[in-house]
Formats: sequence, C-alpha cells, structure tokens
Amino acid sequence: MTQPPNTIPRELEVQDFRSPLGRIQLNLSRNGDVSAFTFDILRCQYVIHHAARQFIHPAPPFCRLFLFFKAGGRIVMDGRQTEFVPGTLYLLGDEHPFQTTYDQGSELLYIHVCATDHTLRSIFTGGQGVRTLDYPEMSTLLSRAYRNGGALEIQSAVTAVLGRFAAAELPQLQERHLLSRHFLPIFEAAGKTPPAQLRVEELAATMRMTPSALSKSFRRRTGMTLKEYLTRLYLKRAGELLLYSNAPTKEIAVTLGHPDPHYFYDTFKRLAGCTPTAYRTRHRGYALLG
Repeated sequence: MTQPPNTIPRELEVQDFRSPLGRIQLNLSRNGDVSAFTFDILRCQYVIHHAARQFIHPAPPFCRLFLFFKAGGRIVMDGRQTEFVPGTLYLLGDEHPFQTTYDQGSELLYIHVCATDHTLRSIFTGGQGVRTLDYPEMSTLLSRAYRNGGALEIQSAVTAVLGRFAAAELPQLQERHLLSRHFLPIFEAAGKTPPAQLRVEELAATMRMTPSALSKSFRRRTGMTLKEYLTRLYLKRAGELLLYSNAPTKEIAVTLGHPDPHYFYDTFKRLAGCTPTAYRTRHRGYALLG
C-alpha cells in the first residue's frame, strides 16, 4: 500500500547548499557568442525504493537530474504528468513545484544541481519544468561514472549531461544573455573587484547613470536589483573561500576586500545568518569533487 505523500519543505531542501560537492564551469558557443554557465553539484546519491513512495516538493530551490535503472514512477509538474522510464535522463527545473511517485522496486541515481549563468540567475527556471534526454550514451556515461566512484569521472559525466541539456536551450539562454550585455561593464567590474568593495554608486558612475535609474534598468533586464546581485556575488565568493580553501578568515577578509576582519565577520553574519567560522565548521569533513 502506498504511503501518504511526504512534503519536503524548502527549509529542508536548502540545507543541500551548505555542503556542496563540487563545481563545474562550462562555456557554450553559438554564432560566435559564448555563454558561461556554472553548475554546483549539491548532492549525488543512488536510491532503491523497496516500497512505493510519494513526495511533494512545494518550492524546489535547485535542479534535479534523474536516471532510473529499474522500474520508474511519475511526476506531476506544471499541471502535466510525465512517466519516468529507465535509461532516460530527466532534468527538473528549479522553482517548479512538483509531486513524484516512485514505484516499488525503482532504482535511480539523482543529482541536485544549482545551475546559473554569469548573472548568478538559474538557467533552468523558466520554460518547461521537466526536460528529457533520450541519449543512451549519456546515460551509460553517467551510470558508469557513479558506479566507478571516481570524483573526476563523475564531474566529467555530469558536465557532459548538463551541457547537452543547456545546449538544447542555448538560443533562449543566449537571448537572455544578450539582454544583460548592456551591463557588461558591471559584470567586468564584478570579475576584477573584490566583492566587498563593489558599490552601486560607483557602478552607476561607470554606466553614466544615476543609482536609481541603473537599479531599475538592471532589474527590468535581469529580474533582480543590482543590490541583490551584489549580495549574491558576495555570498558566493565568501562561501567558496570558506568551503574550498583552508585560508584563515583574516586572509579571506582581505581577499574579499574588507579593510578589517571584523567587517567580514559582521557582513557575513548579517547576510548568511551565521559567522564565517560557524559556517566553515559546520561543513568541515565533507568531501569535495575535484
């Protein structure tokens, strides 16, 4: 007998962001334009369902990559039902509520991924929620990589699979990319300047706009305010340094552009909800891919 659906709240799902397994950088080119993508692997796990199970995800904060080996199930997303077929790759877009049913005896590999472009926006939020890829070679590549257990092999396989999904939507993604090219000086400054030293007023002067006009234009084209973008950028770089390096927090503060370590402590705690030391300690011991 199938158990009642188990609702997975967003508060529980976001915990995957606290222990990322690895990062993939990928550039795709079309008609001379290059789009840059970042895939953060948050979880990679093999599951066997000995009994039929149902789950409801009301606010999924990241994408999911599914590959079934035996049996299957179904998913209802955006008012449509999709049957899970073994051997087919499925990518579930983030921010699309869904309900899944796993059949008894189903065996699957699932990977949680945060997929963003150069503006730090998700690349699979829009459009259809469930994307499929019937490509036996890709399924075999991902399956073999996981069974072999090699971190670099898994990373390479995930890159190949997600690259296929991204390539299928490259025209739409590049259209969005072209809309944001108007702010190229901002993104260039963000790539060269320590995030703690980025100021809306200075970026506005670079664009020869008032701060108010720039923020409105930035939000209209990218879907978020410039201040929101700078906050995301700061937390992203601070989190990378805390999780992927052994540098002391004083050194990280300097790298981020803080004149004093205390500014790093106060800023990070205000934005992340915990101190840099607590953030790092919480994740110490996790293995990193690559």
